[in-house]
Amino acid sequence: MLDRYGQSLTLGSFSFRPWRGRPAVRIAGLAPQAMSAENRTRRIPEPVIGAMLRCSLKYIDLFAEDIFAARAELDRLEQTCEARNDAQGSMSLSDRLDIFIGRRCVEGRGIPMRTIGSQGRRSTTDDPGINFHIIGLQMGCDGHFLAYRAPLRRRLERALERLGGEVGGMDSSVSVEPDTGLPWREGFDERSIVQEERMLQAAAYVVCAYLTGMRDSELQAMRVGCLSISPSADGLVERHRIKSTVYKSRHVTGEEAEWVTIPRVSQAIEVAERLSVRQREARGADTIWQTLVTTKGDEREIRGGVIELLNELRDQLDLRSQNGPAIPHVDGMPWWFTPRQFRRTLAWHIANRPFGTVAGKIQYKHASIAMFEGYSGASPSGFRHEVEQERALGQLDDVVAYYEDAVRHGLPQAGPAATRLRREFEHVRDELGDLPGRIVDSQRLRSMLRHLGRTLHVGLLADCFFDPDTALCLDREEASIERSAPALSHCRPDHCPNACITRRHLAPWQASIAEGDRMLSERQLSPFQREAVSQDNERKRNLIAPLLEGMTE
Repeated sequence: MLDRYGQSLTLGSFSFRPWRGRPAVRIAGLAPQAMSAENRTRRIPEPVIGAMLRCSLKYIDLFAEDIFAARAELDRLEQTCEARNDAQGSMSLSDRLDIFIGRRCVEGRGIPMRTIGSQGRRSTTDDPGINFHIIGLQMGCDGHFLAYRAPLRRRLERALERLGGEVGGMDSSVSVEPDTGLPWREGFDERSIVQEERMLQAAAYVVCAYLTGMRDSELQAMRVGCLSISPSADGLVERHRIKSTVYKSRHVTGEEAEWVTIPRVSQAIEVAERLSVRQREARGADTIWQTLVTTKGDEREIRGGVIELLNELRDQLDLRSQNGPAIPHVDGMPWWFTPRQFRRTLAWHIANRPFGTVAGKIQYKHASIAMFEGYSGASPSGFRHEVEQERALGQLDDVVAYYEDAVRHGLPQAGPAATRLRREFEHVRDELGDLPGRIVDSQRLRSMLRHLGRTLHVGLLADCFFDPDTALCLDREEASIERSAPALSHCRPDHCPNACITRRHLAPWQASIAEGDRMLSERQLSPFQREAVSQDNERKRNLIAPLLEGMTE
């Protein structure tokens, strides 16, 4: 550490390098092959990240305003409590309590009850769970007087028996969740507000971490005003830009960098800023990821506490769900989230499932275009390089999956390239002796399929095993220009010898056929149009027919 900060020391740095310049991991005994191995960070399974992001976006879009409104009401009650107490002058607590109970009766509301955690569940002990603190704030007195003065307490308990209880008891409304048609939670009180603010902060972190590809250190370096929105050069679209600091492979103080992102991330950053206003003002800080609980000693930024925060959000979402875990379990256990997983998972999906969607209408292609356009081809945090690494790994994984589907599971493949692949796989099978009941060397299998992996490009309608000499998507007039990737927007999967279609591609083909059938059912088409649509649908049906063999309805 002295060497690292040497330039900042009064007398300058040392005249030698510690351990003769060898890296610290070598000194710690880490084997060279382990250091050069592929990324060991676990990818978040697609059902898990899809559910987590979908729930997080609900917090940002729907629940956030409820939480902010409840916090504003609580602040207002605390600020005006003393003023209401003075305004009521010599009125006894007994009379005030009668007025309070009478008002609740007229409004058809019960007596405020305490909540436990974020679920609004009542106490299961003999304690009736009356929320004396909220009642005291609404009456303009100290809630302890109501709790510890026996006559007042008994009067509230009798009112509870007569009117029933109301979980939370505050006036703030709770929005209806569209998926269920029910309020997304029961009423707020001072405890549940704190809990839900933490969950909202965790949700904002998930959205930012997953949809930007930023590292945890880069996220937590965000400061107030880091977000800017400006028009593009042609004025047609708005660019959402984030300024933060890159630390990896930089000087110890880091280097300022800029990311371009999508609007949903901008919403999450604005929520994070609003959440931390009180903490930043109290601490004189300007970073937006502040600990919201002010009782944790001198801790300000959430830092390592983000892991606890993320998994607490997962647990609360699971508890609130009425139909099993809200976040799917993996191997019977809840998924354990860490910040590094988001970056690697996003890189893998952009590289290998660019046309996939997550959390509804958000597309990986959309996110990647925004990010890479902002980087102008060179990410300041190395994200583009990580995407290319994941692309190479994912291409090989996909080819191995092709092999296993064709050789071991007998699943059909369609498209002009299917025959060539089948011959390649049969050759590999014969070389390995891949027979039923025999376990083959997985590393040798991957090595033999590696040449196919280098040419694979995943597409929406077909996968391309790219060969520039035969690719129909390339302009023959520009044959002299060396091309290393296909032009997927010009793909002709039913004619190009590089195209292969699997059952993973069935959905868009079937949707296209259904759209053609819908057009044919209408009378507006001319005879020539009707013939063209009919022939096109027949061509599509013939193309995917091998994939439908043996499939059950």
